[in-house]
Amino acid sequence: MVIQRTAIETALDAMISNEMDMPFQGLAVVLAKQRWPELIASERHNDLGLDAYAPASLSKDGIGKALASSLTATADKIKGDVRRFQEHRPDVKILLFATPRKVTNRKSESWKKTIQDEFGIELQILSREDIISDLQLPANLPICQS
Repeated sequence: MVIQRTAIETALDAMISNEMDMPFQGLAVVLAKQRWPELIASERHNDLGLDAYAPASLSKDGIGKALASSLTATADKIKGDVRRFQEHRPDVKILLFATPRKVTNRKSESWKKTIQDEFGIELQILSREDIISDLQLPANLPICQS
């Protein structure tokens, strides 16, 4: 069974409109852990800008990874998260940023360059389209039902 795209879009729009940061954070962590199982979820408050973290020592490729999610999709938001975690998690070399908002490839490339140039960290965007396509997978039906 395939989840209807319009239902997922409506749910993401409701999260944005109702400022549902925590439910979106939970969704982002679940979806990110499907791809990067070594990620360890952070507590929901005082997380130093990281919603999940995989130390280099636990990563198969030896590279530290982190997930930050936000209803706000701006380069300044990402920079703020990097500044908050960089001192405490210096092994993070890849930052995954999840947002329910649209992020074009042009904007994504600009953000990636900015984060690489300013912090030496590779940025990967998990944008609205990526989240929608993941949620349409039959295995994610239980997530969509809740």
